[in-house]
Amino acid sequence: MKTEKLKAGQSIKNYKALCELLEIPVKSSSKSKMYQFKELERFCSYRKSGHNILIDEVFEEEKEKVENRGKSAGSRRNIYGNAIQLLIVDLLAQCNGHISISRSRLLNRIGMINNNYGGCGELVPKLSKYTRINEKVIYDFYNTSNSNFKSTIESALNNLMDKRIIMYNTVIKVREKGEFITRIASENELSVIMDCEKEVLEKMKYKKMSHVRISRDWKKFKGKVKKYLNEYSDIEYYYTAYDINVNEKYIEQELIELADLLLEEVKREEEKNNLNTTVIDNLLKNAEHRNENSFTAGKMGKVRSEVTYIDNIKKLASLLIDKSTSDITQNVMDVSLETLPQDLLDDIEEAFLMFG
Repeated sequence: MKTEKLKAGQSIKNYKALCELLEIPVKSSSKSKMYQFKELERFCSYRKSGHNILIDEVFEEEKEKVENRGKSAGSRRNIYGNAIQLLIVDLLAQCNGHISISRSRLLNRIGMINNNYGGCGELVPKLSKYTRINEKVIYDFYNTSNSNFKSTIESALNNLMDKRIIMYNTVIKVREKGEFITRIASENELSVIMDCEKEVLEKMKYKKMSHVRISRDWKKFKGKVKKYLNEYSDIEYYYTAYDINVNEKYIEQELIELADLLLEEVKREEEKNNLNTTVIDNLLKNAEHRNENSFTAGKMGKVRSEVTYIDNIKKLASLLIDKSTSDITQNVMDVSLETLPQDLLDDIEEAFLMFG
């Protein structure tokens, strides 16, 4: 697909014209057309009006390809999802009816990432020097993995909520100056946070949070918002969390249905290790797909097409995901950037998706 020809607000008169624009074959079967439109959804959002196809938004980063064909109830992807639900339920069974937890903390608690992932994600220039991996590859790794982790975790939570095992909301939590505990932000505090974020967006000439998150200005944006919050309120910092209420009457029943028994410590670690291995396998498969399709990746195409790209992703997965890897966060923090030329220092802050 020549997706670089797509533009927001574009009107394409029919399916055949879309195929001509994207330089893809015109299919006769409805199933083949469905797969083509499914592929299109990785690059843009669109809607149909009769035969007309209207392009609403063209994504700056294409979404990961999800292969559903041939996936039965016993498939690896299904096992992956079930393992996540099993470990989340096991965690919730220990929380006395309620838990409020950030996504990064939840990912760590169920074994999908190791302790290095979150901390090193805030130290990309130093991690680049420590690993000798192009910082753009590291940002690409975090952008794609963060996006996949978010959809995977929320799919599991939504499934549990659909069964009424839990109810959950995404909330903003704050810590006030001089306090040691966090709490859910009040309506007034939410208004202050929104005002500060909007003011900084406008000053930095961004229209959407999603745009600044994948820009080189993300860390600068967070710093400016924190500065304004400290001036206008008593908020020291804030983050996004899942606020989960557990149906204690049925949580153990759900565990039994998922695992046939409550997880003992040995079983729990076994499931975490299996999930951790599967996460790494999936990250590498996705990286191989990005490498093979780098010609469609716009500005990231050059980075993804490099011969070292797959090996570097493997190295990052080992350092940041593999549970058997020792903690390197302090080592990365101790890396000095002073020897780097200033023009490189000015260029190495590429944004990645925020982990609350």
